Amino acid sequence: MTTIIEVIDRAVLVGLGALISGVATYVVTKSVHFHERKTQTLEKRQELIEKACIEIESYSSTIRLLLTNAVLMSKGEIGSEQFIEYIQKYDRASDNINNAKTWLRLSTTGECEILLDDYSDKVDVIADNAIHQAEQRKWVSLDEDIKASNEAKKELFTKIKHEFYSEGF
Repeated sequence: MTTIIEVIDRAVLVGLGALISGVATYVVTKSVHFHERKTQTLEKRQELIEKACIEIESYSSTIRLLLTNAVLMSKGEIGSEQFIEYIQKYDRASDNINNAKTWLRLSTTGECEILLDDYSDKVDVIADNAIHQAEQRKWVSLDEDIKASNEAKKELFTKIKHEFYSEGF
């Protein structure tokens, strides 16, 4: 025959087992949820960095087209209407670079945004000089300015690459 103490002992053991099982389930579920959120956050962060890089490359491509056509305009090989199209493309790319700045602000430490500001400032100077020279129908080399902007771009992408492969910020 079982005594009241044996019944209480078994009840305590069953209750303790259920408590341990509940705590273990909670800890495992919380851990899995944490890792899923961390993975989603990293995926979103990398997506934003990739989108920013695409915008930056588009911006760089547009400035190259603008410079090429500024030289052609200064030599009288293209008309002003055609050159205005490239200026408008450059203006749209400049607007889009603000999206890239926002994406970098959201997904990196902030240093990338500062480097992108520096790069876009240098490119804006080159674009302004190129447009002015094309309008004046004369061309003075912008090699030093272009070299400085390329260095700024290289530094920017080096930092973005570092940020892309780092887990946290």
